[in-house]
Amino acid sequence: MVTTMVEKIFQNYLSAPRRSYFKDKKMFREEKCLFCSTSEKLKKESPPLILDLGFTKVFVIANFKNCFLVVNPYPYVPRGQLQLVTHRHIQGMKELNDGEMDEIFKELITKIQTSLEKEYPMVVGFNIGINYGKTAGQSVEHFHIHLVPRFSSETGFMETTAGTRIVDENPEETMERMSKYFK
Repeated sequence: MVTTMVEKIFQNYLSAPRRSYFKDKKMFREEKCLFCSTSEKLKKESPPLILDLGFTKVFVIANFKNCFLVVNPYPYVPRGQLQLVTHRHIQGMKELNDGEMDEIFKELITKIQTSLEKEYPMVVGFNIGINYGKTAGQSVEHFHIHLVPRFSSETGFMETTAGTRIVDENPEETMERMSKYFK
């Protein structure tokens, strides 16, 4: 197959660098959904816990009635990036029922944000995001919300110049630090 100059430029400069990482990963080709598998295991075990699903590990901080809280294993930021995931397998926000909406948006997002600010006093802002659909960057087709603490020390230099992220805390450390807020 002949690759044109335009295609090379698009692949190297205009596409999201994270997508290439996920494109060939086995965990996104599994028959059973990553988050559904986690939800099933949470019926038998209580967080904090590390679930080894064979193709990946999930670091669970807390379990709630309609959703659970995990550490994002592929963070955008150096530390503290979390994901709030519904137990029920749905793809988008418009499918949330009233109980899920109330728990997620009226109770948990504020509580999670406050706990991140307490645990990481250097947090100066937040991104709270929902990727809906592959084109929008949804790599697991199961509804989840990204809670991304932002730090003034993030310069973007390494990401821009070397295509590298600096992560100074592993997911297990984040899970241990954050779980005390959800007992």
